[in-house]
Amino acid sequence: MTRKSKAIVAVGLMATLAIVAGVYLWAAPARLESGGASTMREYYQERAGVQPGESAQSLDAEVAELLEERRVLDETVWAKEVAAQKYEETIVKYWDRMLRPQDDKYAVLAEFPFQTISMAAAGETTELDWGIKRTTFRGQGKPVDREEWHEYLREMKESGRVIRSIEFHQSAFEVDALGNAVSVFDMSLNVVNQDGNHRWSVQSKLRVEWTDERDKDGHYIAGDLTLFDTTILEREGPPVFEHRVFESMIRPGSYPIVVDLNRDGFSDILLPATNIAMWNRGDGNFDSRALFMAEDIAPPSTVSSSIAADFTLDGFVDLLCIGRYKTASADDSSSPELGVYLFRGNDAGEFLMPGLRVASRALALVNPRSVTAGDIDGDGDLDL
Repeated sequence: MTRKSKAIVAVGLMATLAIVAGVYLWAAPARLESGGASTMREYYQERAGVQPGESAQSLDAEVAELLEERRVLDETVWAKEVAAQKYEETIVKYWDRMLRPQDDKYAVLAEFPFQTISMAAAGETTELDWGIKRTTFRGQGKPVDREEWHEYLREMKESGRVIRSIEFHQSAFEVDALGNAVSVFDMSLNVVNQDGNHRWSVQSKLRVEWTDERDKDGHYIAGDLTLFDTTILEREGPPVFEHRVFESMIRPGSYPIVVDLNRDGFSDILLPATNIAMWNRGDGNFDSRALFMAEDIAPPSTVSSSIAADFTLDGFVDLLCIGRYKTASADDSSSPELGVYLFRGNDAGEFLMPGLRVASRALALVNPRSVTAGDIDGDGDLDL
């Protein structure tokens, strides 16, 4: 189980508990009002299947039964996943100490315990666009011990190569018939020299053959390490990308949408929450204008999420926003209402018409952070 998978499981468990608690709190008042339970305590006992006068020990027994069921599943159905997670803790322990820019990544890599490490020899180098060189590594490399590894790290650090970032994600885990555990990690490494004009991007797979030994924290110690399927992209010269600020005064949560509004072949940028459309001139510059242009109608007061697509099947880009909006005159004193609104685009990529509410008022979406579209039912139009 990868680090990301563990985070997803943890979030899922917390979400489940929150949902269960929410259902109880929502249903309890109605149950009390109906006269079925005279106190909140009786209500929850009833929901848990505890009869009046019955000891709370029965509830403890149910919890114990659930925990036992979980234990059995962990030892059978999920045994491989549980073991993968346990072995992965070693990598996570050291990776966590290399996440911040100020962390001494060379020191952590030197401290990582193992027996030998092997890396294939450099093979063919290919010239790519923008002065990028791609080198692939093939064959079986010579194993080196930790002392040789430490010397290699010292040489790299003294040469002025700075490790900007490093990542590990476990992609495979197996235990053979003899009980030997083996993990494979997808690894990426970004390195730059001190002057910032020479960069290396490394993509590789790392095979870890684990020993039965553990460190003082109870984490398994690696045996033989093998780097394979390694590719290095290298470029020398000034950065290709230039950092530029086009719009500095934007609202928090102004998530950009990149789409070619007027079909001129250039990608434009929409910032619905700030009411800005950045029209691409095709030369690396943009012209900023108002996005919502309905006459005498104020733009949405808030937009938490949005998506651009041809929802009306007329060949033009439309914009769907979730937020607060009102179709009355800007001078009207009424408050904008929360809802899902569709703004139809024209052939010039402009939004001149007022937005239309396209979902029931009963659908109260509070600050959704993402929305996507697709033809779910296969009827030829887009669903949300």
